[in-house]
Amino acid sequence: MQFIRKKKRGQNQKVRRSWFSEDGYRIVWRKEVGGVRVPPRFQASVRIVVPHYGNGDEDLQMWDFVNIKRRLYKTLKAAEEDCEKHKQLWAKACEATGIRALQEIFSKLPLGIPLWAKKRINRKAYALLTDNQPAR
Repeated sequence: MQFIRKKKRGQNQKVRRSWFSEDGYRIVWRKEVGGVRVPPRFQASVRIVVPHYGNGDEDLQMWDFVNIKRRLYKTLKAAEEDCEKHKQLWAKACEATGIRALQEIFSKLPLGIPLWAKKRINRKAYALLTDNQPAR
């Protein structure tokens, strides 16, 4: 996975830097949050779609952490490796067809689907993940 550093307008490069990939992954380095100095660390996130957000039928797009524990990384390489693991996990989920296979992969069904996986996922699995009807 190739990450390319992009400068954002209004973003101070001494305090915050961003790297983006083609698949919708983002790594952010920061050493200041809201004007308060914090230890310099990397955060890895992916662009996801949350289906049926709220009571409406529209979908919500947002950034979500790659790791469930929302951990911070000391090096860029560690953040990239976690993005690779996340992509491999979802590639395996794209091939799954039933709810048992999805539960075996994730142990708990996720609320959101990465944008890149939404196009490749099996239609039956996609229907299971986006179903907002309560289970019987």
